[in-house]
Amino acid sequence: MSNTKGNQYPLWGINNNFQVFAIDTTGKTHTMSNENFAMKISVSEDGTVWVSSTTPDPDGGGSKLYWSNGDSNWTEINTPDPGGISVAGGQADNCFYLTFDGEIRIVDTNSNNKLYYSSNIIEEFDYGGGMVWAIMPMKKGGTPCLQYSDVNKLEWKPFVGNPQPFSISVDSQGNCKAVADLSPVYYSNDGTSTGSAGSGLNGKAIFISAKSWTFALSIDANENGNLIYEWQDEEGGTFMTMTGSRGISIAASYYRGTH
Repeated sequence: MSNTKGNQYPLWGINNNFQVFAIDTTGKTHTMSNENFAMKISVSEDGTVWVSSTTPDPDGGGSKLYWSNGDSNWTEINTPDPGGISVAGGQADNCFYLTFDGEIRIVDTNSNNKLYYSSNIIEEFDYGGGMVWAIMPMKKGGTPCLQYSDVNKLEWKPFVGNPQPFSISVDSQGNCKAVADLSPVYYSNDGTSTGSAGSGLNGKAIFISAKSWTFALSIDANENGNLIYEWQDEEGGTFMTMTGSRGISIAASYYRGTH
C-alpha cells in the first residue's frame, strides 16, 4: 500500500448534495464528482475509490457501482451482475459490495464479478487487514450479532458475547471499529477483546470509518451534513473535530504517514 490513487488523501466522503469529496493532509476539501452522484463510498487497499451511486442498476440488487483512481474521473461497472446498496474497499483494486438481497459480491476495476457469500442475510459488512467482519444472525431468523472471518477462508465466528453494534469498519490491522450506544468502540481481530476506540465522542457518534486512521461522524448535524471527527493518537486516543468539515458518509483510506 502506498500514498497513490485515493490513498493520497486520508479521508474521502459524500456531502449533503450527494457529491464526492476528499480531504488532504492540510484539511483542504477537494470536490471529486458532480452533485447527486453517490450514496456510499469506500477505498480499496491500492487506493481505488468505490461508490454506490444514486442511479438504480437495471439488473437489480441496488445502485450502479463506479470506481476512480482518486481523481474526479469515474468508471461505471456496466455488467449484467446486480448492483449494490453499499461498498467496502477490498484487496488490491477490488471491492466487496452488498446487494438488496443480502449477498456479498466482489468486483474489480476490470469488471470481474463473483459471488462471495449468500447463505445468510448480512446487515453490515466491511474488510480490512485480511479480515472480514459482518453484523448477521448466526442462523436464519436469529438476532444479528458481530461476526468475523479470515477473508481467504470464510468461516464466520461470533465475537465473544455476541455484541450488536452498528456502523462497523475494519482497520488496516484487521480489527473492527464500531459504534455502540452512540460511542466509538473497538473489537480485536482475535475475537475476544473489546473497549473504547477513543474518547471525545462518547454519546455523540453515529458512523465510523477506519483503515490506516480512524474518522467518525457525530450527531451534530446541520444543512451541510454531520460534523466529522478525526482520531488523534494522544492521551490514549482522542477524537477531535475537523474544523468546518461535514458529510453524510465518510471513508478512511490506507494513507500512510502523519496528518
